[in-house]
Amino acid sequence: MMKVIGAKMQEEEVKEFAAFALNQENVKSIISELSKRTTLSESTLEVYQAFKFDLGYNDEISLNRAILFKDKSSGSYISFIEKVGAEDGNHPQYIAHGNLALPLDKTVELLRVKANVEGEITVKSDTRDLDDYVSALNNNDKDFYKDFPLSDDYEPGQLKNLLGSQDALDGCLPDYVWCGQACVGKNCNDSNSYVKNALDNCCRIHDCCYIKYGVKRPHCYCDQQICDCAQSVFPAGLGWNPIVQAAFCFVC
Repeated sequence: MMKVIGAKMQEEEVKEFAAFALNQENVKSIISELSKRTTLSESTLEVYQAFKFDLGYNDEISLNRAILFKDKSSGSYISFIEKVGAEDGNHPQYIAHGNLALPLDKTVELLRVKANVEGEITVKSDTRDLDDYVSALNNNDKDFYKDFPLSDDYEPGQLKNLLGSQDALDGCLPDYVWCGQACVGKNCNDSNSYVKNALDNCCRIHDCCYIKYGVKRPHCYCDQQICDCAQSVFPAGLGWNPIVQAAFCFVC
C-alpha cells in the first residue's frame, strides 16, 4: 500500500530549497533549454507549490521534497523532486523536468524537457487539441492541499510511527480510481472506463501493465510506464504528481 503524510514548506524552507534546486545542473539545463523558446530566466521563476512528505511504498519509507516553479509570462513550469531513503539519508536522488505550452491555432504544442543530474537533456513534444488541453489543465489537482494529509507537527521520518494511523493517507489518492492499491479501478479491457484526470490514467496504464504481464512489484518496465506518463502530464509537478513520481521514477 502507498502511505503518505507531509506538510507545506514554511517560508524559510521554501527559500532554502528553491535556491538549492536552482543551483542544480539539471535545473540549470532545463532553464537554458526553455529560454530558447521563451523569455524565461532564473529571475522570472516564482514558486508555485512546495511541500515535503514521507512516502511509504513497497515496505520502504522515503523522505521527499518537491517544488514547482512557474514563469507567469510564458506559462512554463519547472519541477524538482528530492528523494532520500529513510535509512540512507546520505544518498539523495533528484528528478527535474520542465513543461512549456505553446498555443497555436486550435491546438497547443506541449514541450517537455527532462535533465539528469549531469545536466544532459531530453526534449519531447506533442500537439494537443486546445479544448482538450484546457479541460485537462482545469482538472489537474488544483485543490490538492484540501485532500493532502497535512500534519501541523510533521517531521521527516514521522511516517514510520504512523503506519496504520488515520493521520496518514493509506491506499488510494482521494477521488482517484486507479492511483493506489485500494482504489476501485479494475477494468483494463475498457479503454473508455472512467478516470479522474490524466494522472489517474497514468495509474491505470501502470496497473494494467502489471495485470497484462503478470509480474510482481516492483517491475522496471511497468514502473517506467507510469513515470514517463506522469512526467507527460501538464504541468508535471502539480498536485499529487510528485508523489506518484517519488514512488515510481526512482525504481529503475
